[in-house]
Amino acid sequence: MTAYLAIDGNLLERACIVLPRTGAWTADVEHIDAVPTAAVGSSVSLTFGSQTFVGTVVRVQSNQAPGYDTRIVGGAGRLSAVLRVAQFKSPNLQNVLDVAIRDGRETLSSTASSLTTSVNFWERSSRTLGQELDAIAAAAGLEWKVLLDGTIWLGTPEWTESSIDAVDYQVLESHADTGTMLVAAEDPTILTGETFEGLRVGQVIHRIEPDATRTEVYTDTGVDRAMGALDALIRRSAPRDLFAFYEYKVISQSGDTLELGTLDARMPDLSKVPYRLGVPGAVYMVTAGARCLVGFLGGSEQAPYIAGWTAGTPSEVSFPVSSNLYLGANGSGSKVALSPDVDTNFDQLKTALNTWVPVPGDGGTALKTLLTALFATGWPFDTAATKVSAT
Repeated sequence: MTAYLAIDGNLLERACIVLPRTGAWTADVEHIDAVPTAAVGSSVSLTFGSQTFVGTVVRVQSNQAPGYDTRIVGGAGRLSAVLRVAQFKSPNLQNVLDVAIRDGRETLSSTASSLTTSVNFWERSSRTLGQELDAIAAAAGLEWKVLLDGTIWLGTPEWTESSIDAVDYQVLESHADTGTMLVAAEDPTILTGETFEGLRVGQVIHRIEPDATRTEVYTDTGVDRAMGALDALIRRSAPRDLFAFYEYKVISQSGDTLELGTLDARMPDLSKVPYRLGVPGAVYMVTAGARCLVGFLGGSEQAPYIAGWTAGTPSEVSFPVSSNLYLGANGSGSKVALSPDVDTNFDQLKTALNTWVPVPGDGGTALKTLLTALFATGWPFDTAATKVSAT
């Protein structure tokens, strides 16, 4: 007979198993035996009813009772391992994922979605495997989690109905305002990404005690509400790296400074921000809504500057030069004609021709006299730009 609650066949006193919609499941268990049977770093199988959880021991500590406590994390326990820096040119996301899984020494589920999306460039900074999976899933528009068997899955929840039999459980409490339910069942096989009682399951917490088993079911709405508040708190309190760039949107522009609205909750809106772009002296006029990257000179929050544009079309661009601006190959092309000067030349010629009165039999002497007088003024005047050449 299979033990109801055990690690590798060794009976447990109690347990708390948390199944999140994203990330790794965890289990905090209390042993009956006084001597630990699983050391930190060892792979174990946790049995709970008909379910088997494959994970890694990350902590063992004695408690006040004769037994001891163990924390287990789904998979190989390597999600917090920092990956080596890597760069990929024109990869598809499957290649990026495979390398991350290999470097992190975890296992990809055979049921994970195949990632066919390609990107121009992928830079993996010094970050954990969990953070890399977050980035890959976000780029692919998918979710990821560690399955009960310890493998990593990426995909889109199917929201199929939970396999738990309706006669095998009882809903003790249900709170629509918080999106939570308390369920009593001997074998609560409820998983995230499924539906239960017609609602989408976003998180499951099993609390197994010697005298009872209770399961807390959080709908995806309840989880999103709670995580949204937590994320906002984390963003507000998270440290800001002022040697990094942050995306902002343009509110308005006055001369060479701009009013900017933040797109990152950790950062404030900014006022009178200058731009420092690649061409010295370049002048840009952009419309509201354009996106830009903002850096901080020397890491000082008192010295923000626009380092580049990520979206938007400038209404005007000016490149002041002291010598020559070439539109085309360097050093080639003819001087660009200046529109006002060209107009002046043609207007003067038009005026001269309009004032010419033909004289019969003079052989064009009157016209010649008129044009000679026009030429004497220096006409036609030079119409070439002094610094711009084009082909």
